[in-house]
Amino acid sequence: MGRRRARGVALIAVIGPSAHDLVAPFAAYYSALGVSEFRIALHFPPRTRKADRDRLHDVCGHALGRPDVVSEGPWLVETNGLLRDRLRALATADWHVIADADEFQFHEGGIGQTIDRCDASGVPFATGLFVDRLPPSGAPPPGASTVEELDAGFPLGSFLTAELLDGDPRKITVARRDVDYGSDGNHFTSSHAGVKHPAPAPVHHFKWRAGARGYLERRVREFAGRPGHSDIGVRREALRALELLSARSAVASDGLRTFEASLRNLPAGWDAMSRRLWRYWHVERWRRRETA
Repeated sequence: MGRRRARGVALIAVIGPSAHDLVAPFAAYYSALGVSEFRIALHFPPRTRKADRDRLHDVCGHALGRPDVVSEGPWLVETNGLLRDRLRALATADWHVIADADEFQFHEGGIGQTIDRCDASGVPFATGLFVDRLPPSGAPPPGASTVEELDAGFPLGSFLTAELLDGDPRKITVARRDVDYGSDGNHFTSSHAGVKHPAPAPVHHFKWRAGARGYLERRVREFAGRPGHSDIGVRREALRALELLSARSAVASDGLRTFEASLRNLPAGWDAMSRRLWRYWHVERWRRRETA
């Protein structure tokens, strides 16, 4: 255990201009959980304004240090995976936390204890499920300068991604260096497909902030006309989200279950909720498609 702690834990993150309002709490949150090494890539899509570019460089430089990679060009399905793998190759730590800037993973007792549990079970990774964080009412606020402000501004949890947008809520959260991730996202590991996945923990998803509409509109435009199956899926999910935002002033729905959520502890009834959702997305959904 002492040797692993000497190696530390690396956080791998690809950050775009739309996430500038989350960088400060993101850095503080993962530092408190035990991250000792930050490996960061900044990606600027075409037509990014100079002011937005400079702002992201400034906030990242202050909170995270100089980025390892600066990338430019269209955002493709595989872009995140390519940048993620470049950063993992640069990391000196053997254990890697993979998180977008709007993803705040729950690790009870810190990331070190999650890794201890992985070591004890012989499984070289941990899993998570998106918990989409929502404001109580009204238009969604922006991000915040502190973890506490962000947590308080979005007190409700939901499974909006999975239940309303038909988006895969699964995540591989922390993994040993030798674990490969899927090429089109961080939802699964291709190199350990036969391993029994550990019970998932919440991945608090702060996507539904002020500015989400503009981000989704850009995603719809960028993926228009792309023929790939994954490309079509990304555009379809963004269109569903825009329809939801157009129908209501806040991201809410009469058919969407919500529950109290906090970065400090597990939601009430988490074990039952997470098992049901994980089984559906990991097993039942694909069986139904095969027999349809």
